Amino acid sequence: MAVINANCVAIYYLEGSTSKRTVSTSNTDGAFVIDGNNEFLGVGAGSGTYYGLNLAGAATNSTIEVSNAVENVARDGVGGMLQETNQTWSVQADGLIQDTGDTGTILFDAARNKNYVVVKWSVGESGAETEYVGQALIDTVTLTGTVDEIATYSVSLTGVDDIYAVA
Repeated sequence: MAVINANCVAIYYLEGSTSKRTVSTSNTDGAFVIDGNNEFLGVGAGSGTYYGLNLAGAATNSTIEVSNAVENVARDGVGGMLQETNQTWSVQADGLIQDTGDTGTILFDAARNKNYVVVKWSVGESGAETEYVGQALIDTVTLTGTVDEIATYSVSLTGVDDIYAVA
């Protein structure tokens, strides 16, 4: 039996940018760049380079949900139906607030300012993980702590657009 790694969720932001990224197959400045196989390459900085993503929080506990809704849109003329699918995804994550990274402030401000973030996670066996990435908005963020104790955060995110495997 293999141990499956499903608890590697991280939330990132791009310094100075709060908007949703356009998805592009060319490395244009600020675009969410994907290749011909629909795999994520990075946030484009032009000329073949990519912006570095800043870590806002790494989860110690997480839940990822992907849902596909099928809708019948028309009859196909031979007794069947033509269908479309709509995919939604969400993430709930908990973690520790680190004073060196200002996790609490970064997540709270991203939620307060309605900023888009990048969520990245990995799934699979140790040494054979597949990484996924997508853009999301923070629905809720909760910061919890008592005097002289370790503070924690809880965040709920809703994905926008598609999920991409990382190349």
